[in-house]
Amino acid sequence: MRSLKITLIAMIGLFTLSLQVLPVQSAGLSTVEATTPTINVPLTTWNELKANNEKALNLIRQSRIPLSEVQALTVKQANELQELKSINNKQASELMKAQNDLMKQNAYLNEMNNSLNELSKDIKKNKATEQRLHRQRNTWALISGLLLVGIAIK
Repeated sequence: MRSLKITLIAMIGLFTLSLQVLPVQSAGLSTVEATTPTINVPLTTWNELKANNEKALNLIRQSRIPLSEVQALTVKQANELQELKSINNKQASELMKAQNDLMKQNAYLNEMNNSLNELSKDIKKNKATEQRLHRQRNTWALISGLLLVGIAIK
């Protein structure tokens, strides 16, 4: 690309230089002749300019192919990016749903834990009541047995 710029600058410089070197036509001619301005350039310089021009044209032609490939690749990547955004949005909504489900399950587990704690307290209370009733029954049995023995002895 740099050699292309240098070549173009050299061509423009030579063109302007040759325009300045051209002989000026006399203004006193009564007939106007349409003459084509000519540039006098040495053959080696001309061949060099011609070769540089051909190189520049080849570079331009070659750069068009990769440019179209890059444009196609950019479009493809934009489509892939759009698909990935769609997938990302779906995953985000699924994660939100999963988070809501986890929160519901957590609340349910807390409720079950509270219920189990209450049942555990009720079981302990019932066991204490059962032991108290058992002691009372044994006490009444002992008292009635002693009363019967006392009545029988008398």
